[in-house]
Amino acid sequence: MRGMRKIILCSVFVVLGGCASSSLYNQTSYYFEKAYYSENLDNKIKYYTKVIELDPNHATAYYNRALVYMQKGEYNKAVSDYNKAFELAPLLLEAYYLEGKIYYYKKEYDKAISAYTKIIDLYPKYSDGYKYRGLAYTQKGEYDKAISDYNKAIELNPMNYDAYNERGLAYVCKGEYDKAISDYNKAIELELDYASPYNNRGWLLIDKGDFKSAINDFEKAISLKEYFDPYLGLSIVYMKMKDYNKAKEYFNKAAQIEPLLQKGMDGISEIEGKGYWYSENSKISLNQLFKIVLNNKK
Repeated sequence: MRGMRKIILCSVFVVLGGCASSSLYNQTSYYFEKAYYSENLDNKIKYYTKVIELDPNHATAYYNRALVYMQKGEYNKAVSDYNKAFELAPLLLEAYYLEGKIYYYKKEYDKAISAYTKIIDLYPKYSDGYKYRGLAYTQKGEYDKAISDYNKAIELNPMNYDAYNERGLAYVCKGEYDKAISDYNKAIELELDYASPYNNRGWLLIDKGDFKSAINDFEKAISLKEYFDPYLGLSIVYMKMKDYNKAKEYFNKAAQIEPLLQKGMDGISEIEGKGYWYSENSKISLNQLFKIVLNNKK
């Protein structure tokens, strides 16, 4: 089950730089656009670095380069660039957002919460500020605080389908499965092309024994976004239906996308460290599945 929706890494295209001549502006804009549109992370860093060399007060270049360092897992460099971006543009909403994101990925959840609280203090009607803080509370196991933040996010923006999806996860963690399904239903109602709530609902439907509906949800999730978790869910469903050939087929598809699954329950522990979460019932089923697909036992 998705432990959480990955926080999207979005570069900023609004240019916040220092005062510059027309010639210098043209040069920085040229390299900034090359960085922004490049698909190669190392090239992005090279071009943003060039922008900074030309204009050391270019806050957005520091911010965007920090995002690239985040994608490469170079968190200390990301922190350094974030600090510089914030120094140059202290009220830049994206800078606080990035601060929280960096600490979130470093699993320093108290610091992430502090960053998102700064956003809420500055922009109390910004729905996503509460949503992101709720994510950090969820990772700390403080589910009531997370639910409170998701409630506020939804109050401020009733169309915030992701807040419904994430509140559903918090309810799952508390064992309140009917409330979770209700939230997943609402997330789907608001955004039909959002894969995560279909996948999350599918895992709960397994526990309810509604295998047909679970299969439909997992297949829908895969049609929207091909990732390992719905394939893994399908593998569990077919194992429970005693169709072991299909269980192995879907497990192999899941493992092609996420090789850690080949390590069995040890792999699940590592996957959970990357932001996924599985209930105790799901882990019992996964343990049974691994005995079948990894040891050729039926």
